[in-house]
Amino acid sequence: MQAVSFKILREFPSPELEKAWRDYLARAEFPSHYEAPEYFLEPLWPGKPRFAVLALERDRVTGVLTGLHAGKHVMCGLPARPQISVDPAADTAATREALAQGLLVEASSAELVSVYTWSYLKLPAFSEHGFQCRELQGNVVLDLTLGADALFKQFAKDRRRNIRFAEKNGVEISEVTTAQDIADSYAVYSVWRETERKNDSQSQSEFRDL
Repeated sequence: MQAVSFKILREFPSPELEKAWRDYLARAEFPSHYEAPEYFLEPLWPGKPRFAVLALERDRVTGVLTGLHAGKHVMCGLPARPQISVDPAADTAATREALAQGLLVEASSAELVSVYTWSYLKLPAFSEHGFQCRELQGNVVLDLTLGADALFKQFAKDRRRNIRFAEKNGVEISEVTTAQDIADSYAVYSVWRETERKNDSQSQSEFRDL
């Protein structure tokens, strides 16, 4: 096996590295948007520097970890959205070690570093570098291959009733195509943000960008 190194990116990669990155995503088990080069184009976090750590075996990408700086907190994903993956055909131990080393370099000035992973992707290399591990409650997912009718029958009674009520009252879902669509959507969003247990909100410009 070749030695695995790491490379830290803070902006969209060069064409050569972008190709190697995309080739990796084709080999990854469950690649996501947040582990792709497009992570640097995501408008969700204005003003928060983001980064990617790539594990490299020569010019071949074998693992990816992305994150952002939120003050003194470095966040690599969320409980419902890990942002780390490893090529299952590569030297996974060396790849995870390279990702851990790269993250420690990038987060050297942070007071807290949070990394989320899937239960099947253990991170012993991170534990060896002092990270504390905690297993979280699982995430709810839908098997869309069952079809709309089968999924609808599995919904709770109240949810089915609410959906039928919305349909009877002319509620429709469509893509946003005009500035007025955005303004109307933001008005609904603003009312929703005022309901119980909501503790933050986005400006209309942030909402429009998203």
